[in-house]
Amino acid sequence: MAANVRAAQGLAESRSKMLEGVPLDTQPDVTALLEELAPRLERLQFAIDRQDADKTSQATQRCLATVAEIELLQVRGDAVREGACG
Repeated sequence: MAANVRAAQGLAESRSKMLEGVPLDTQPDVTALLEELAPRLERLQFAIDRQDADKTSQATQRCLATVAEIELLQVRGDAVREGACG
């Protein structure tokens, strides 16, 4: 799990990759979410390193909720490009 968190941290720091496919009007929202995600991933890594199951669970939930918000903004962008929404 720790290796996955480190990989996620690297991806979250790669703003250009994370903003691919995101419509220009939602990029500021995604950027803000990425800024929230970075410290959340750090807290998750800390909880994993300390082998604190409760804090790991809580931190995982917060990270996944943030990622879900990002994905919704990306999906919305895909749907708009394909003409399914809007």
